[in-house]
Amino acid sequence: MAEVEAHDEVIEWLDGLNQSDWHRTSVVIDRLNNERAEVDRARKAARNCAEKNP
Repeated sequence: MAEVEAHDEVIEWLDGLNQSDWHRTSVVIDRLNNERAEVDRARKAARNCAEKNP
């Protein structure tokens, strides 16, 4: 998983979440990390394709 530096305000907000809100927030964060990984994978594939087909 990607490392993320959280600001103090974000940490305070996370600390105040109830269990249900915490679960929903963690799902959103997980999906954002997965999306970033997919974008990185697509960029690498495009770069490799461009190098093979100048």
